[in-house]
Amino acid sequence: MYDNEKIIACPACKKIMKKVYVASAGMSVDICVDGCGGIYFDRNEFKRVDEQHEDITPILNEIENKTFNEVNNDFKRECPDCGAVMTRNYTSANLSIQIDVCYRCGGTFLDNQELQKIRAEFPTEEARNADFAKRLYHIFGQEYEARMKDNAQWIKESEKKRRKIIKDSIMRGVETFVNATTFGAYDKMKELLKSK
Repeated sequence: MYDNEKIIACPACKKIMKKVYVASAGMSVDICVDGCGGIYFDRNEFKRVDEQHEDITPILNEIENKTFNEVNNDFKRECPDCGAVMTRNYTSANLSIQIDVCYRCGGTFLDNQELQKIRAEFPTEEARNADFAKRLYHIFGQEYEARMKDNAQWIKESEKKRRKIIKDSIMRGVETFVNATTFGAYDKMKELLKSK
């Protein structure tokens, strides 16, 4: 796990962020305690505090009962670690919470109260993934099943056609053999084989 030691400025309001150690996760996070209340996580840190059973007491102690500045979410934010433009992503299929993610260094920035909302939305990552799968099935699964049913019918019809072609080929072969014996070819072949 990468834990950034440098002092960074908040990507939302540009105030200096405070390092807060979360002992249960074995990491320090950056919190904008003097500005907007946003939280910055280095690569893979966010996943260590996004479930309800994970202890975030040190984070809550820094932000509870404080008033934070409103921020403008209309502009692109720059990653405070590497300077790349961050991308806004939804945290679940509910499409209710958007966070900022850096695809260069893997950092994640949450606006004030977003961590609590994310944790309240689903108790675990497994529950979040199960909800996503359920929604995905609702959108695409029914169409997939209908297409599979159509494909099964097509396969069944194709198999019938294939069997008919094989049957017709065998019948033509039998017919050719019967015709050959009828016209004496069978007898001539028999004589030739005996003479050799």
